Amino acid sequence: MASQNILFLAPNSRLDAFTATGVLNALIKHEPEADITIVCHPNYIQFYENAPAKVSFLAFDDLSQWRQSLTLAGQLLGRVYHRIVALGDFRLPYFLWAKHRHIFTFQPDAYRLPDLHQPEINNPATLWGNDRRHLPLPETLAADAPLIVVAPGEAGRAQWGGKLYAELAWRLATAHESYSNAHMVVLANSDEPDPQVSAIVEAIEKNIPPGQRSVLTDLAFSKKIALLQRARVMVGTDRLYARMAVQAGTPIVVRFDASGQAPANCPYNLYGGTQATDLASFLAEEFAKAATDDGLSAKS
Repeated sequence: MASQNILFLAPNSRLDAFTATGVLNALIKHEPEADITIVCHPNYIQFYENAPAKVSFLAFDDLSQWRQSLTLAGQLLGRVYHRIVALGDFRLPYFLWAKHRHIFTFQPDAYRLPDLHQPEINNPATLWGNDRRHLPLPETLAADAPLIVVAPGEAGRAQWGGKLYAELAWRLATAHESYSNAHMVVLANSDEPDPQVSAIVEAIEKNIPPGQRSVLTDLAFSKKIALLQRARVMVGTDRLYARMAVQAGTPIVVRFDASGQAPANCPYNLYGGTQATDLASFLAEEFAKAATDDGLSAKS
């Protein structure tokens, strides 16, 4: 049977574009032989490029600009698609030929999106990695050394600086044996520079010796997956990494939130406190619970 052409228009937001991998994954399972064209921001290609399907990309950084919209329309008009999936505020699908159209409207920052063929089922995000899993960590680091991943992106969401992250690292070492000789790995987004994040990273580098921390700014997406799969805990304010950590199976995920309010259906732990001492104790308690309890509590 000839392969079917599918057009997949990804959301404009970084978080929603990642969550949309759940919809794409369900689509691939239903139509594994399809040729899928994905329209997305250049920075979001990393979420989809290792999908187990025949995928190609049309990258546009801002489709709200009429020139880019016209360019995309010129590339798509005249084609016939078996299925069009639009996850956002797009008018273009209504002007294209398609046997099936799926136009999603969903709340911003949704954690799950409906299945195309079973609307009663909501799909979480999917992580697609590859075999290139070597991590740029110190060669002297033991293979079983616990990793504390710090993701300080969106730093304005919580009142934490680099010194507090550094204090947390050494307090954890004495709070619970599972964090003994832990290595801190700081993930910073080079494609979205933030002065607050830069200040946090600089403070961590000043307060933790080089052999006990690594700062990674240009890590490939597949390597981030591998890092989070190995991590003992992910701590930070970056919501994308928190979602990734949940899908990677990281035992405990904590995000500091300035408001202390947990959004509905939040899949990861929230902690809104401001003291490194209290958070170290909280993480030690939660890690002890994780062995026997799948549900993690929230504390603000």
